[in-house]
Amino acid sequence: MAYLPTQPNEVLATKGDLSALADAVASRFEAVETRLGRVERGMDTLRTDLGGRIDSVNRRLDRLFLTLAAGLLAVVGTVIVQAFQ
Repeated sequence: MAYLPTQPNEVLATKGDLSALADAVASRFEAVETRLGRVERGMDTLRTDLGGRIDSVNRRLDRLFLTLAAGLLAVVGTVIVQAFQ
């Protein structure tokens, strides 16, 4: 005790003060964990929605490619037929 700085009694922390502080910190951590859980669920929803949209765009691009390829084949076929007439 001789090594402790001399402080007035009202400045020293008691076990009760430390316990109250620990309870407050635990409560704040629980609130943060709850918020993080909500954020994670929101991110999962966004990820699922984005994945669905990307799949939709991929299907549209596949149809577009097939349409363009069929058109190109038709043009090439027409040119070949015209060349041999």
